Amino acid sequence: MRVVDTEGQPFPGTGMSLAVMKTSAPPVAISCTGQTPEYPTSSDPITVTMTTNQAKSVEERVYLRWSNDWFITSQIIEASPGGDGVTYTATIQPQPDGNSCFYTVLTSTADLTGYTGSGIIDDLTLAVNGIFNALPTPPPSPTPTPIPTPAPTPTPSPPSITTQPDNKTVNVGQTARFRVTATGTPPLQYQWRKNGTNIPGATNSSYTTPATVAADNGSLFSVIVSNSGGSVTSNNATLTVRTPPTITTQPADKSVIAGQTAKFSVTATGTVPLHYQWTKNGVNIAGATKASYRAPPTTAADNGSLFAVVVTNVTGSVTSNNAILTVR
Repeated sequence: MRVVDTEGQPFPGTGMSLAVMKTSAPPVAISCTGQTPEYPTSSDPITVTMTTNQAKSVEERVYLRWSNDWFITSQIIEASPGGDGVTYTATIQPQPDGNSCFYTVLTSTADLTGYTGSGIIDDLTLAVNGIFNALPTPPPSPTPTPIPTPAPTPTPSPPSITTQPDNKTVNVGQTARFRVTATGTPPLQYQWRKNGTNIPGATNSSYTTPATVAADNGSLFSVIVSNSGGSVTSNNATLTVRTPPTITTQPADKSVIAGQTAKFSVTATGTVPLHYQWTKNGVNIAGATKASYRAPPTTAADNGSLFAVVVTNVTGSVTSNNAILTVR
């Protein structure tokens, strides 16, 4: 399929047409095989013979293109078939003495007979063969060698992330693995970052952290994917590191007069939420589920009781030291 600007518009997309070219498989190649007469005079029409490398499809046409101004403008003649399916002829009108006249042979699926502008003709050409001097001066000059058009270098496709890194939650001491999926012209390069800083050696499509510590909680991990066409940065993935509870302030012993209450408190850290369960002499106290516990008015029987608290979260639990209640 070929997109053609048939009106020579200066801006892309204006006056554009879409042509679907059906050709033989592969499209035919074309070559010039001779001209008659070899050294024409001003009264001689010039007949050019050309040959295709295979029988062409119905849609393909064979043309003779000639010009007096080195193809700034062109004259197009559709060639006549010779009957064998591969040989064709076309005739250039007689040329005045001193005129320059050059021609080439080509194939196209378009009707080129109405065009004179070289740009449109070039756009619609499938196969072309040489530039030939129709009026050589004996001895004939060498046929100019056409300058081959270098094959265009494909434009690389920049990377695009199709699967972003996911957030991860681990317990302290575990590792976390982040992954990304990206497309684009290979090779793709990867550079993982932690809190915006490149991680040395983290240059694959996945990255596994070292064993995590509490300080890693809340860290942001991202990756830059790059190739010859550009680069793209992923979304941030958040690392959550869960830590088991740790008691930083133990319950203190209490001494009260009979009839007074006693309040016990604990301070703990760890991944929230933290849950508390106070015990008296090893037995859970109903409803005593906060960081502090106030005993009811004491009696002599409470003297020497042991109070402790179990602190738990999603990763584990810890039991405080016993606090002794003295009732005077």
